[in-house]
Amino acid sequence: MRILLAGGTGQIGQILEKEYVNRGYKVFILTRTPVKENHILWDGKSVGKWSEKLEGLDLIINLAGQSVKCSYTKKNLKTLYDSRIDSTKVLALALQKTKQSPKLWIQMSAATIYSHLFEGFNDEFEGNMGFLELPKNWGFISKLARDWEEAVNFVSTNKTRKVIVRMSFLMSPQKGGFFSICSKLSHLGLGGSLAGGKQFISWIHDKDFISAIDYIIKNEDLKGPVNFSTPHPISQKDFMKILRKEWKIPFSLPVTRTMAKIGAFVLKLDTQLILRSSKVIPRKLLNHGFSFQYPHWKEAVQDLVTRYKQKI
Repeated sequence: MRILLAGGTGQIGQILEKEYVNRGYKVFILTRTPVKENHILWDGKSVGKWSEKLEGLDLIINLAGQSVKCSYTKKNLKTLYDSRIDSTKVLALALQKTKQSPKLWIQMSAATIYSHLFEGFNDEFEGNMGFLELPKNWGFISKLARDWEEAVNFVSTNKTRKVIVRMSFLMSPQKGGFFSICSKLSHLGLGGSLAGGKQFISWIHDKDFISAIDYIIKNEDLKGPVNFSTPHPISQKDFMKILRKEWKIPFSLPVTRTMAKIGAFVLKLDTQLILRSSKVIPRKLLNHGFSFQYPHWKEAVQDLVTRYKQKI
C-alpha cells in the first residue's frame, strides 16, 4: 500500500508509521519540518509540490493540527483552530485536482465534539453536541471539532471515500502520552480521584486503534463519522484506581478542583482535558461487527504497563 500521513510526526503518526513500515508499506509524511527521507515539506496552508504525492494513493490520513496540550490563551486557540481547518481545506483542494484520486481519506477529529455527559452515552447517531457548553473553552473545543469535520467537504472530492475518526484518549506506552502522564502522576502520589473522580474517560488501546483503521480500510461501506473509543468508558476515579493497582502503588492523594486548575496552569494545559466527562460509544464499529481486543481498562492497563516497563 501507498499511504500518506499529513502531520504525521506526532504520537498517532508515529504509531501508524511504525506499524505500516513494519508491514512493508510505502509511507510518506507531510510535515513543516522534514528531517527524514520519507518526509515531504508543506505549510499546511497552500497547495504545492507536495500535492503530487496524492496521485494514486491507497490511503491518506490527516492528523495535522497544533497539539491540544497547551494553555488555552487567545493566541493558542487561534493556532489550534487555524492549523486544523487550513490544513484540511488545502488537502481537499489538492485532492480535487488529482487525476488518480486516493481511494480513502481518513480525517482525524475528536470525541470532544460531544457534550459533557454523566448519564447515558454519546454515539454517532444520537450524540449530543457540546457547542453550547460552558465554560467558554469547552464549547470552543466542540465547535473546533465540528468545523474540522465540515472542512473535509470544503470542496467536492466524490472520488475518494471519506471517514472521520472521532478520537477519544489514545492509550499507548509512548512517553508523553496520556497513559504515560497518568502513570507518572501515580508514582508521584498524585494519582487519586480528580475533583471527585466522577467524570468519565473515553479511551482506546493503541492496538485496537490500529485494528479499527484496518477495519475501515477493508469495509468500504463505512463512511462519515466513526467513534474510536472502547465500548466501556470508565470514571476517572476507577481509571486511576486500576492503574495504581497495576503499578503496585497502594495510595495516592485525591486532587481537588482548585489543585487541578493550578496543576493545569503549571503544565500549560486546559482544565477541560481533565475535568470534562466523556461517555462515548463506538456504535458504528459495533454495528458493523468490529471486535475490540481490549474493551475493558483492567486488561488494557496490564498490557500497557508491561510494554511501558520494556521501554524504560
